[in-house]
Formats: sequence, C-alpha cells, structure tokens
Amino acid sequence: MFAATCLGTVLLCFALEFIRRLSRTYDRTIYSRRRRRGDEREEEFSLTVWEQTIRAAIKLLEVTLGVILLLLAVSFNGYLILSLLLGWGLAFWAFRWDMGREWASRGSRARSGARGADSTMLGF
Repeated sequence: MFAATCLGTVLLCFALEFIRRLSRTYDRTIYSRRRRRGDEREEEFSLTVWEQTIRAAIKLLEVTLGVILLLLAVSFNGYLILSLLLGWGLAFWAFRWDMGREWASRGSRARSGARGADSTMLGF
C-alpha cells in the first residue's frame, strides 16, 4: 500500500507538469490565433470569456495539485519527499522539451532586436 502511495506521488508530479504544459500550449494557441487574425496590438489584446474561463480552470487544477504535493512534502515522510523529487525531475524531463526551442528562439530574436511571442505570452 505504501509503494502505491509513492507511485501516486510520482504520478501527481507528472499530472502537475502536464497541466503546466497544457497551460503554456493553450496560451500559445490563443496568441497564434490572434496573430493570424491580425490582432497584434498588445494594448488591445483581450481574451474572450470562454478563453479566460478555460485558463482559470487550468490554473485551478494547477494550484490544487501544487497544494496537494506541498501537503505531501510537509508530512516529513522521507520516502514521499524522495518520490516528489524523483517525480518532479522525471516530469520536468518529460514535459519541458518545448522550452528549449523557445529559449533558443528568444536568444536569436534578442540578437536581431525583434520582438516575438515571448513579450506577449499570456501565462508566462
């Protein structure tokens, strides 16, 4: 039973990183959809009610899982803490591949002086 708790902790870490990735992907989708329509003016960039509702629901899931994992960490159970560290490390490795491409493109835009999606990303 305790092994299942440790495995569940690792899976919760994966779920949290998946939700974070989902949030980034959804924000990029909204931004690219607006760019295709020509709504690039930052000062007038606003979300629809449904877009903001979806973003709020994703954030609610993210915070809820984060609090659950925090409570697991403050239980001071060494095995659960190790499961958290292992889970977060593996989940980061699994779900953050997209960030490498984004950071590389930010560096090239910074050298060229161009402004890109990073200046108007919604959840970043």
